[in-house]
Amino acid sequence: MTLWELLIVKGIFKNKLYRMLRKILAIIFTIIIFFSVKESINIFTSTDKAMISQRPILIVIALSILLPLSLITIWLWKPKPKHNGK
Repeated sequence: MTLWELLIVKGIFKNKLYRMLRKILAIIFTIIIFFSVKESINIFTSTDKAMISQRPILIVIALSILLPLSLITIWLWKPKPKHNGK
């Protein structure tokens, strides 16, 4: 077993790595959310004939992408409760 694996198994860096990974994922999902909100607004406000004819299905697709991403982003940004050794 390497030193790195030993430190992770013993839990010395486990919490720091977990928090750092959670922050990185939160930032990535936030950036994706901004682009999906921009595209959703574009779907709702577009005057293009091809877009208007496909608007109902595009709205369903946009919302089915936007809602789960927003829930994941909120969950990632929410602080995790600290354990009191129990």
